[in-house]
Amino acid sequence: MDFKKLLLLCAVIGCLSGTLDASPARGSEAAATISHRVSKPGQRLELLITVRNARPPVSALPECPVGLELKRFWKPQHLTVVGEDVWLLRFRLITTAVGDYEIPPIRVWTGTGDLFTKPVILHVSNDAKPPLPDARELALTTDIPLGLAQEAVKMCPTPAPKPSPSPTPKDERPLPSRLISSIGHGFSWFWNYPGK
Repeated sequence: MDFKKLLLLCAVIGCLSGTLDASPARGSEAAATISHRVSKPGQRLELLITVRNARPPVSALPECPVGLELKRFWKPQHLTVVGEDVWLLRFRLITTAVGDYEIPPIRVWTGTGDLFTKPVILHVSNDAKPPLPDARELALTTDIPLGLAQEAVKMCPTPAPKPSPSPTPKDERPLPSRLISSIGHGFSWFWNYPGK
C-alpha cells in the first residue's frame, strides 16, 4: 500500500470517527419515572428524569395533562456512577382530579442533541387502589414488546368481583357459644373502659 492510499484511509477513518462522536444518540439515553403509579387527588408526587452519558447543558420541561400540576423543580444534579455520567432532573407533580393520566414522551435537551423518554402513566382515584394490569402500561414500564405484555396480562389472575355493599356473613356458630362470646366481649369492654 503506498503512502497516498494510507493517508486517504486515515483521513476517511478520522472523518467517520468524528461523525460518530457527534451523534447525539451514541450511548445517551433518558428515562422518566414517578414516585407512585397510583395516588389520591392532592397528593404530591415526584417525577424523576434520568439522563445517562449526555453532555451538559441538560434540561427538560414535561408537558402536564389537565388534572396535574407541575409545581417546582430543582437544578439538574450531576452524578458519576460506575464510570458513566448521570444527570437527575427532579420535578414536583400535584394531582388535582380523579382519572387516568398519561404524561407524553418528555423531550430532554442535551449538549449533543435531543433525547425522548417513554410516556409515563398515572392513576388517580379517591381510594388510591391499584387498577387491574394493563398491557400497554406493562410494556412501557418493563421495556418488553406489547404482544408479550398482552400475553402476560392474560395469564395474571384477576380477583373475583366483590359486591358493594358486601353482605355480612351469617354466624354459623350454635346459640350458646354466640351468647358466651358476646358476654365475654361485653366484660372485656367494661374492664378495659378508660373512663372520662
